[in-house]
Amino acid sequence: MENRNLIGKLKRAITLQIDLFKSFQREEELLKDYLFKREWGGLEATIWRMDHLSGRMEEFETERAEVFAKLAEGYGLAKNAGPYEVMGKMEPDQRNELTDLYRKLKMAVLSMKCETEAMDDYLKTTTDVVREMLGELYPYRKGRLYSRHGTAQNADSRSMVLNRNG
Repeated sequence: MENRNLIGKLKRAITLQIDLFKSFQREEELLKDYLFKREWGGLEATIWRMDHLSGRMEEFETERAEVFAKLAEGYGLAKNAGPYEVMGKMEPDQRNELTDLYRKLKMAVLSMKCETEAMDDYLKTTTDVVREMLGELYPYRKGRLYSRHGTAQNADSRSMVLNRNG
């Protein structure tokens, strides 16, 4: 009976995690739209919601890990036994349902990871382009100096004498 209750908790935790990952991914899509449109108010609200979702995702991840550890012990396995090893000890109908849920969870994580990496790539590229543009427009602010002939020179700590009389 104990394992049946734990399996119910596990199903609930995984289902909620899947929903949270999907919600987080929707928020990432909104974040991207707000960035493109430069809507800073919407961007800030989206970041706040993503932070909240992230905290909830962490809670359910902890719960899922704890339930898996208890189930593993209940089946005579080590606490750190893998999910498929634990599910292999379950009755076929429970195993099939949990395996399906676990697969959906992995797909939700993978989908969110792809979205996050795409966003990171976009932001990195944009930041690099702006940084390089600013470096070319305002070289004196980046530690780059130019000679009288227009060639770039590194700033160094050589002494400089100024003729204040001339």
